Amino acid sequence: MRHFTHSRKWTFAKTFAKTAPHWYTVRNYEPGLQKEFETAVKLGRVYGYDKKWGKTVYKYFDFEGFTYWTMGSPVSETTIINRILIDPDAGWYHTALKKTWHYAGLPSQHFISEDDRAEAFCHDITKGPLPEQYAACDFIYSEPSWRAAFPDSGSYKIFLAAIRGIIRADNRPKIIMTGRHALASFPTPTITKEIKLNGGSAIVTGYGDEVVRLFDVEDARSIIENAASVFDRVGDFCCGYGRTARIFTRAGKKSVSSDIDQTSIGYIEDHYPAWRKKT
Repeated sequence: MRHFTHSRKWTFAKTFAKTAPHWYTVRNYEPGLQKEFETAVKLGRVYGYDKKWGKTVYKYFDFEGFTYWTMGSPVSETTIINRILIDPDAGWYHTALKKTWHYAGLPSQHFISEDDRAEAFCHDITKGPLPEQYAACDFIYSEPSWRAAFPDSGSYKIFLAAIRGIIRADNRPKIIMTGRHALASFPTPTITKEIKLNGGSAIVTGYGDEVVRLFDVEDARSIIENAASVFDRVGDFCCGYGRTARIFTRAGKKSVSSDIDQTSIGYIEDHYPAWRKKT
């Protein structure tokens, strides 16, 4: 099963991106591997469990971080196998949540680059302080998700309280991108500025005199680039698909990244070699 799931081409179901984000593989993607495809279908049918989705009951099978299912046709007539991430918290707050495109590669829990200059791992900031890997960072930067990414206001308040704790934890220079709605939950910043973030407006908050000079630009990417010219190792606790790590890597600097979503960590692990080649 492992060889099958790792070697198959998985396509993100774009038409379900907002309602039921998942991936699928098609029998005819690899016409010469019909037997392997049918074996995977049979395993799911034999060792899976029944669960209702909408008005229909399907047979689901959990394996290595994903839930797999088919539409119930006879094995010989089944043409598609679907899969979705098991982790129910993956939709909470990772910064890639609202992307219109999704990474369809393998998820990862922890990645350390061969050159030991980048590390990325899964971490939920609402469950405790930043892990020890962040101790080596001389700068903290993050773009936390906004209220729309959360199931209710209570979970969002817990999330904001966790960020507040990170800001107060020490005197390292920090930059947090947010909206006006969250400012009241954070300690008073050294500097704030309205700025462009992913095509929209946001408020950038800076903590520490060292970051003031970074604010002479009008968009988030430029602020990160300014920071990469000043600091050696960035820590990003809501890293999403790793834009901050990518910019620091291409500047010849180091990064520590974490996110609640293992797909985001998988993306960073998969793409880091290409980022490194462009330095």
